Amino acid sequence: MARQVFIYVLLDADNQCRYVGKSVNVQRRFKDHRRRKFAWAVMYDVLETCDEAGWEEREKHWIAYGRAQGWPLENIAKGGNGWPAGSRHSDQTRAKIGDIVRLRLTDPKARAKLAGAWRGQKHSQEARAKIAKSVRQRFTDPTERDKHAEAQRGRMANPKEREKLAEAARQQWADPKVRATMVDAQRLRWLDPKEREKMVGINSGRTHTEEARANMATAAKRRCSDPKVRAKMAELARQQWADSIVRAKLVEAARRRWADPKAREKAAEVNRQPEVRAKLVEAARQQWARKRAERTA
Repeated sequence: MARQVFIYVLLDADNQCRYVGKSVNVQRRFKDHRRRKFAWAVMYDVLETCDEAGWEEREKHWIAYGRAQGWPLENIAKGGNGWPAGSRHSDQTRAKIGDIVRLRLTDPKARAKLAGAWRGQKHSQEARAKIAKSVRQRFTDPTERDKHAEAQRGRMANPKEREKLAEAARQQWADPKVRATMVDAQRLRWLDPKEREKMVGINSGRTHTEEARANMATAAKRRCSDPKVRAKMAELARQQWADSIVRAKLVEAARRRWADPKAREKAAEVNRQPEVRAKLVEAARQQWARKRAERTA
């Protein structure tokens, strides 16, 4: 025997019909509505009882009827199978949803619960392809790109947000597995000519602000002041130079740069600075002393 489905309407204190829905247990559903969303609901009324197989059409009928009668319904969908394809929340509704989500994420317990729910889970290849396709389609729209860029600028303008992002990045990079995965992903992208062209094209003609350049220089100096980091960088450079293909590419890139009069003049200007010249001389002395020690050993 098919279950009975009740089509009901929620009424407010002014006895106005504000929401039409369906349930197999109206009393329990009414309590859920009051607790979660419709605190204004003071009572409900069953409009119709129908079979489980035909409730969609009856719900649609009553929503359409209520709107025709001028009921101030808060139903977003037309009823039946739920949210209609292509529909979007209003700006007011989206703002409300955003406020609720932000409020929830200020609670450490809620954040930990969300993180725990997804930890260790991975999207299927099909799901990842769909997500990637959706993101690419969105970014082909200049308006969407501008919106995303503006949102990122807003986040980065907030010192607390910037520190949170930096701390998250540091924690990720501190994990050897995550670091290896990120490095491998970048290598694979760089080996793909199309991806390499894209990566080069994105930054072509762009220059960092003076503030950004100063921050990058400070970070680089801080890293290079660590002997362990310097040793790693030196080892990586030796490994790259030992690869004939990489060596040929580096030499070719250096030749191209040196063939550009502007780049040559810029390099000369940097090398004319007393501090840089002193560093170069000291580096040459250390290298020469190291080679002499290796020969005599």
